[in-house]
Amino acid sequence: MNRRAGFLIACVLLAGASGWAQMLDSWGPGAEVQVRLQLEYGGTLPPMAKVEIFKGDMPFGADTANTRGEVTFRGLARGSYTIRVNIPGYRLEEAPVEITTGGDTRFIPIVLRPDPNAAAVDLGPSLDDPLVSAGVLGAPDKARKELMKAHESRINGDCKKAIEQAKKAIEVAPGLVMAYQEMGMCQTSMGAIEDAQKSFETAILKDPKFLYAYLNLARVLARKKDWQGAAKTLAVASKQHPQRGEPYFEMAKLQLATNDPLRAEATAKMALERDCSRIPEMAFLMANIHAKNGNKEQAIASLEEFVRKNPDTPQSARAQYVIEQLKAPTKPPKNQ
Repeated sequence: MNRRAGFLIACVLLAGASGWAQMLDSWGPGAEVQVRLQLEYGGTLPPMAKVEIFKGDMPFGADTANTRGEVTFRGLARGSYTIRVNIPGYRLEEAPVEITTGGDTRFIPIVLRPDPNAAAVDLGPSLDDPLVSAGVLGAPDKARKELMKAHESRINGDCKKAIEQAKKAIEVAPGLVMAYQEMGMCQTSMGAIEDAQKSFETAILKDPKFLYAYLNLARVLARKKDWQGAAKTLAVASKQHPQRGEPYFEMAKLQLATNDPLRAEATAKMALERDCSRIPEMAFLMANIHAKNGNKEQAIASLEEFVRKNPDTPQSARAQYVIEQLKAPTKPPKNQ
């Protein structure tokens, strides 16, 4: 009998059949869990969709879904796991996973459902906005190509690569403010808030009229609970662009977040008096404000109007979902 065979027999005698099975499983190939995200009402998945896996109460791993909504976790030992998906604008979703065999592959579909109480989802600037396109078109060809690569990388969830590409664009064209914008948005997503603040502040220094840098700087300051700093930033943005609704939209969100729904309603109406064509979340913000002020019927009416004007869109489907939730009868307290 060789030394290894003797060792294995000893393991069986000491650990017993159950313990030996676990030992073999730990030596064998780990299991694989493939997660696939999809929206309840269809449409494009939100960028930077983070998926986490826990073993018991302990975080075991995390990854960002690709453009198809897929994430794969490999090398998992036997045991009980939980998949968790927490995306702004959607309800927290969890799915239990039981791994019983090494080398096993499990497929876990997770449906994302809109959260009717969620704050408006922050979206990046559109490249066809005149405030953006003029600066991009005026940049050197090499810088423009790196910027577009950075934009695509961020949309596809690869922020590390996006930041590298944005820095390359800045090396060629230090005044290309959209490169700082892309970098700052990625830094925000990655939780590097101080770096993001510096990126947006630099963009403003390079171009004091670049609206999106003000909007994102205000969001970063609000995340740091610097409400006064965020409000001042939005005030400057509204002076730079008095006909754009975005500064007032963001201010209304800020007022709602600080429990001042009446002022938020007045500010949101000021946004509606201006150009809101690039704010797809305006209807949801107004509905949220009306609901917080106890005007459920107004909330429903504003969303129904949005559905009429924007039929057959993912936003319309989300609005219809919120309408159904608002119309649902309120359950009486259990003690009644």
